[in-house]
Amino acid sequence: MTDDQLRTERLLLLSVTPPLARAVLDGHLDEDPDRLPDGLRAAPGWPTADTVNGLRLSFGDVDAQQEPQASGGSRVIVRADTGEVIGDLGWKGGPDESGVAEIGYGLAGPSRRQGYGTEAVAAFADWALGPGGASSLIAEVLADNVASRRLLERVGFTVDHVVNTAVWYRRIGALPAQLPGAPPAQLPGAPPA
Repeated sequence: MTDDQLRTERLLLLSVTPPLARAVLDGHLDEDPDRLPDGLRAAPGWPTADTVNGLRLSFGDVDAQQEPQASGGSRVIVRADTGEVIGDLGWKGGPDESGVAEIGYGLAGPSRRQGYGTEAVAAFADWALGPGGASSLIAEVLADNVASRRLLERVGFTVDHVVNTAVWYRRIGALPAQLPGAPPAQLPGAPPA
């Protein structure tokens, strides 16, 4: 496993390359989901409007004369068994001078509520807080997005503050490693399970 490819039990988290960004930003994946490079296929519902907006921010607008520039923090979430891209995640600009990075994530509608989001965010957060160089991660979630709030809580984020309709979560440092057969890892200061 390398920094540009993270693997979980069911998923690959692959760095977005310029050819992949171009394929998404050029559009037409609804008509031809096999247009993605490297044998990847767009799953139904992907890319979302948020995906396209995020890639434009990370890579800039794509036109025929300009190749998009690589962005280290944008990743696609790929089902390892099918090669389908079901979502995306990453950080918004990487760690700042104090080591804090904001993350964002999203799944195509048909791929939600199957544990893929939890699996992907957990792996990305572990990488970001280790080899990725961040000391803490933050994420903004709308207060009424209960599923996303619970996802963050499952992977070790806690509420940091609330601003209007947004709840900001934070995770500081990596969680203890989970060994096969070991009891669930405990957050520092948390009561035993």
